[in-house]
Amino acid sequence: MLAIERLLDIATQLSSERNLDRLLNLIIDQTTHLLKADRTSLFLLNGEENCLQAKVAQGIHENELKVPMDQGVIGWVAQNKELLNIEDAQLDSRLYLAKIKGETSPYTVHSMLCVPLLDGEHQLHGVIQAMRSYVKPFNSEDETLIKAVASQATVAIYNAQLNRQMEEANAQLERKVAERTARLREMNRELEEIAITDALTGAYNRRYFNQLLMQERRLAERYGSTFSLIMFDIDHFKYINDDKGHDAGDAVLKQLIQTVRTILRDCDYLFRYGGEEFTILLPRTALKGASMLAERIRKNIAQHTFEHNQQQMSNITLSLGVVAWHEIDAKNDDDEAEQLLKKADQALYDSKEKGRNRVTRAN
Repeated sequence: MLAIERLLDIATQLSSERNLDRLLNLIIDQTTHLLKADRTSLFLLNGEENCLQAKVAQGIHENELKVPMDQGVIGWVAQNKELLNIEDAQLDSRLYLAKIKGETSPYTVHSMLCVPLLDGEHQLHGVIQAMRSYVKPFNSEDETLIKAVASQATVAIYNAQLNRQMEEANAQLERKVAERTARLREMNRELEEIAITDALTGAYNRRYFNQLLMQERRLAERYGSTFSLIMFDIDHFKYINDDKGHDAGDAVLKQLIQTVRTILRDCDYLFRYGGEEFTILLPRTALKGASMLAERIRKNIAQHTFEHNQQQMSNITLSLGVVAWHEIDAKNDDDEAEQLLKKADQALYDSKEKGRNRVTRAN
């Protein structure tokens, strides 16, 4: 009666465990205790390599020990799909003694009880091997007990393996979903970048300028700060296109933006406003600071040598106009933005009128 109760308890424990690694250790621990064995090992079938692979082997420190199907007691049990009870293992020629890393275990097997793990269709899934070092062979009651454990273990192992496969499939699916989601986000980011970027120069476009201008105006009003605009264009740019060609003009525009970017702060925004005309939005920057930055840009461009088709182009200069938000007086958002742009444009025009290659602050 005690053995039956013990088997029922083992069956309950095995059926409730879904983690394969914990289940295999549980099977070994319960079998060792139930049969009063010294050591118990559990081998699972490795169909790809046609061998039995030790998943849990008490007393053996080598993980994933593999036994060929045609060798030893374990191989015999697997091939014949029958229980094998060996009273004196030392006299049995089928005993498979594995040498682990060149060392022979001091453990001496006296008796051994092996049982195959068979499903309802008599298909092999593995082998349980129980061993004793003392002189007391396994009896018929032990055979009945290990068969009962093997029957429950086979079902539990199948369910745990199926659960692991489902978890791995779900994890793989989640990885794929995460990768695709990240890719979609990157594509959306690229599309958003394209939507707000000038294709030729890589500067932001006019539509994004209008959006950020209104945003910066609201921030400045809320926190009592200011911001500035620099508007500039290339002096006599038409002559470059007419003399060198439009390809040369495009090359100048690209190199111009690359050079200006090296001077700006990370928080500054550079826009292509139209044609060869550009604007720079300078958050939290007063008129004086913006004027100093505009002068630096002017000097750098005047000293820069542009190239196209391995030909150098010098004497390219800029005219710049600078305005700060607090310099304007407007009644509403639209009027404010319009006034700000008009003042920047007028300052740029004044630089042209005064001889070009200069910075003019808005009055």
